[in-house]
Amino acid sequence: MYVKLKLILYALYLITALFSNTSCKKKSKLTVNYNTYTVLAGFKINNTFWLNSLTGFACGGERSQSGKIFKTVNGGVNWDEVHHNTDYSLYDICFINDSIGYCCGEKFNMLYTLNSGKLWQSYKFEWAPGNYQNSTLRNLNKINNRVVVVGGDNFNVGITFHFAYNDFQYIYSHPDNELRCSLTFDNGNSCFFFGYGYAFNSTDSLKTYHPINLTNDFFTAGCVLNNSEAYICGYNGGIYKTTNAGQDWKKINDANRLLTNRDHFNSILFTDSGNGWCVGNAGLILYTLNGNDWKKVTYTGKENLLSIRKKNANTIIVSTSEGQLIEFN
Repeated sequence: MYVKLKLILYALYLITALFSNTSCKKKSKLTVNYNTYTVLAGFKINNTFWLNSLTGFACGGERSQSGKIFKTVNGGVNWDEVHHNTDYSLYDICFINDSIGYCCGEKFNMLYTLNSGKLWQSYKFEWAPGNYQNSTLRNLNKINNRVVVVGGDNFNVGITFHFAYNDFQYIYSHPDNELRCSLTFDNGNSCFFFGYGYAFNSTDSLKTYHPINLTNDFFTAGCVLNNSEAYICGYNGGIYKTTNAGQDWKKINDANRLLTNRDHFNSILFTDSGNGWCVGNAGLILYTLNGNDWKKVTYTGKENLLSIRKKNANTIIVSTSEGQLIEFN
């Protein structure tokens, strides 16, 4: 009887310790004013891109069902559909100037426009390995007059390449893990890549990849603040920071643990060195004034929040799974 009682008390101690260790995930609430815009009710908006405060683009769609691109010229109040397909979703969109833009999605699809989004054309890849042709392209990172494209599928395929509509450079040398975002601190001479469980660095124009000491999360998005400082978030609830251009990463928000509410982050963005936002599933929004202490923003919606983009220097746009955009000033 004494042994059983001792074991019960020890088990209670472990449970208490577990909950006390996770108390750091509790965050104070912050009330922030916001506006909402509807692109297309019920239609999943994966990402937006803003040329200025009035002109913006949105892309999205359900996996393996449809993909659309929309354009606004009045800050998001009204949207016009400028591209539609019935086969694949579109995940990211960006412009390198007012005329030339790119959009990527499922089944190795890359679209581009040369006339400010009026007409979108599919890029015809001359060659790609067979197991890559049906993989998903997830993220576009503008570097000078090109974009770095990343994507893949789970632990099977990782994809990276440089792209311009008239100069496609594809190199068959990839980590075998899905990638979700890329970062560069030196204008593209080297790149960091983040994805399913691992992070990588390439210093030779994407020819070879080397794993870095950052694992155990599904890294979903990142943002660079300057030549040395950047942030990454993960689907398992972690937020990570570097202050030395990616050489070392420090966890500043613990990943999910057993018996806690599950936080799933999809995107992170800083408007300057102090003001940062991180969003995730089930209406989760975090805000920070210093990069270290994060507060939950009061938001009653329960839809998944998928991406954050700058509309202008002080305004961000959050895209949602229900066809709406949330604007924070």
